[in-house]
Amino acid sequence: MALGIGNRKFTLLWKRYTAYAYQPSRWSAIGVVVLVVAGCVVSIALSLPLIAFAFATLVLLPVAMLAPLRTKVIAQQRGVEVHRQPFYSNPVILIALMSGLISAAMIIAIAIGYWQAWRLVIPAFGGLVLVPLLSVVSFKERGPLLLSADGVVFGNGDRYQFDSSAIAFTVLSNGVPAIEFTHSAAGYSTRPRRLVHRPYNVDFNSLLSTLEQLQKWHHQRRPASPAEIKGMLTVTPPDDVEVGESVQIEALVEDDLAHR
Repeated sequence: MALGIGNRKFTLLWKRYTAYAYQPSRWSAIGVVVLVVAGCVVSIALSLPLIAFAFATLVLLPVAMLAPLRTKVIAQQRGVEVHRQPFYSNPVILIALMSGLISAAMIIAIAIGYWQAWRLVIPAFGGLVLVPLLSVVSFKERGPLLLSADGVVFGNGDRYQFDSSAIAFTVLSNGVPAIEFTHSAAGYSTRPRRLVHRPYNVDFNSLLSTLEQLQKWHHQRRPASPAEIKGMLTVTPPDDVEVGESVQIEALVEDDLAHR
């Protein structure tokens, strides 16, 4: 990749690592809505309003599944922040909220003596256990992703420097592509950290191509400005590139903060 002096553009070696593209499951969302409506109708007919409320909380799942994704990439002096999706499109947060509401409804039903409500003790407390577990997961995955000329910093503070980390392409068990970060220097944990693109809504192939180019530049002692990083992340992916193939494309530097 070479900087195009004067025309505010540079060429990026872009590679298509995968053809995977996230698609919201509308039919699954419709199925959940049908289940919610049916459960509420039956519960109300049986004079069980709290159980109807528990069914109604399931409508949070379609919200997370169908909420439009946003892309928020901001260049700053220290690097480029790639922000996560809002809380209402985060399935983990909404499932935690849903579990808490359902458990609360079950506990109230037990307390006021609903018929056969004692059978709800196990699922009610199971939901209460699930809430803190999912909350911990959400907390660990919080905040924006920061990309700089030196490395990557996750929202929870995990750092992977380009001179002491390995970056690799992998595919998760559910078929979703991921970027795997592993500390290669002695004294660090060798447990990999995996990054998927949906929470950030940045093209996966552009993200991995950017990271590999930044690591290459770092080894060459070639500094990368925040505007260049943003240009690589937001470049329009070419359509005529097969999986495994690379092509050089132009990326635009809109506002080079490093040279103000």
